[in-house]
Amino acid sequence: MSDANYKNNDSSTDSRKAALNTLLMVLKEGQSLSSLAYLTEKLEPRDAAFARMLSFGVLRYYEQLQALLKPLVKKPLRSKDLDVQLVILIA
Repeated sequence: MSDANYKNNDSSTDSRKAALNTLLMVLKEGQSLSSLAYLTEKLEPRDAAFARMLSFGVLRYYEQLQALLKPLVKKPLRSKDLDVQLVILIA
């Protein structure tokens, strides 16, 4: 894998981590999505926009995504497994 591909993958991983942290703070702690913009400040503008798009998309379609996920998992995810569920929904 070339260095350019590795760097690109690394930045998309950072975007997904920022989206995951944002979603956890919104869904677990009840924080406002707009108050969490600082979580993407250190990202490149393109990557920050990608993280915001992931966060907004998962929140907008959260119920529908959960309904799609439910028949695909053998065991229901527990409420304490929210982070696992969100990783799947972000993917």
